[in-house]
Amino acid sequence: MACSYMTFETWTAKANAICERKFGVGLEDLADGPSRDAFNDGLTPLEYVTEILPEYDDLLGSFFSEW
Repeated sequence: MACSYMTFETWTAKANAICERKFGVGLEDLADGPSRDAFNDGLTPLEYVTEILPEYDDLLGSFFSEW
């Protein structure tokens, strides 16, 4: 069941903001993830970023450490 208190657009914007704070890049900068499925399954934006996208932590961490 989708998050009934926000639209998919609002949900995506919140997930994007979390991703930008954590990784310094937005969702649009990463490979397409199953965001619509996560929304429809009732995950919060934080749950989506935390549970679905953790593999980017190592990838982006190594990228930014080269600067």
